[in-house]
Amino acid sequence: MSENISQRIVNFIAKLPHYDEEEMEGKYLARRMTDGTVLMAPDETEYCESGLINAYWQGDFSRKPSVLIGSQIAALEIAEGVQIWVTMGEYKDHRKAYVHLAEHFAYKTGATIHCNYDDEGPLYSFLGDAVRTLGKDTLINILKSHMGMP
Repeated sequence: MSENISQRIVNFIAKLPHYDEEEMEGKYLARRMTDGTVLMAPDETEYCESGLINAYWQGDFSRKPSVLIGSQIAALEIAEGVQIWVTMGEYKDHRKAYVHLAEHFAYKTGATIHCNYDDEGPLYSFLGDAVRTLGKDTLINILKSHMGMP
């Protein structure tokens, strides 16, 4: 891992489906396609080694950037990327996709993100499949009838 941690985080985010990777003055940055917000590693070495990143909202470089904790913004952007990939059919399960990308993020960047998905076991997996197959309302009606509820 030759780059600093902040640059590795920016590079990872830039590969998400709702971002473009760009180069400006020899630095790689991530531009969010929906609003133009630009994420880039700061010039200050102490910030880069702490995993902080600069955000230029709507891509406006004339304004002072917000300094963000890279792993926190990455967690949010990964969750949005998962939504897109599941919708596109790249992944079938949100939880598994998020866990996979969280692990990949740690491998690629050396940073970690909070991942509060526990292995939910076969019951939750079954219920998730049932909801996708039957629909939420149908599944609720079946469960209610088996429990004696109107």
